[in-house]
Amino acid sequence: MLDIHLIRKDQESLANAIAVRGDRPDFSKVLELDEKRRQHIASSESMRQELNAASKAIGLKKRDGEDASAEMEATHNIKAKIAVEADSLASIETELQDKLLRFPNCPLKDVPAGADEASNVEVGKWGSVPQFDFTPKAHDDLGKALGVMDSEAGVALAKSRFTLLRSGGGSPRAGSHQLHAQQPRREGLRRGFTALHGQLKNPHRNGPTAQILRRSLSPRGRRPLLDPNG
Repeated sequence: MLDIHLIRKDQESLANAIAVRGDRPDFSKVLELDEKRRQHIASSESMRQELNAASKAIGLKKRDGEDASAEMEATHNIKAKIAVEADSLASIETELQDKLLRFPNCPLKDVPAGADEASNVEVGKWGSVPQFDFTPKAHDDLGKALGVMDSEAGVALAKSRFTLLRSGGGSPRAGSHQLHAQQPRREGLRRGFTALHGQLKNPHRNGPTAQILRRSLSPRGRRPLLDPNG
């Protein structure tokens, strides 16, 4: 996801970088939401200062045996305004996050410009392309024929470009994930590091609710090599 601070700082350069992918983004709406968000934050902070001042005045009047009903009424009204401001801020932040998630990431500077895959540049090849005496099928056609890939159900769940893997279809992916998780772990343990497991909650309100476990390695008796919360 693009950083709103980066968009705010230099939207033109960022738009030019993403335009290499064939689509120039329009940041006007996210900048408008960002400005509203900062205004609501400033307003909330100002009201909290008023609330603190009113609360202090209540304490002083009660200490001196004076009537503090006016100040207590003021604190009640300020708290109600702060609650309304918090609801507005939450709504704006949700919309802002949703807009930011729709922008593609910036490509590296050496990525050639192009509108689609036809503009891709081959930078390397491993092995030789096998030759068949028949017309090979695409992997998604094979997966559907074997009953291990279900794109229709995936689209129904995620709305676009998502495929459910059924039965044995999920085994290769699970094995790949396990391989990528275990290789650095074994190497780290061999070199005297200790594996740490920390919980990282997704900060996006509309994102997955599941918690993500981030594995990190740290030297025994020292601080983590990777921040488990970062």
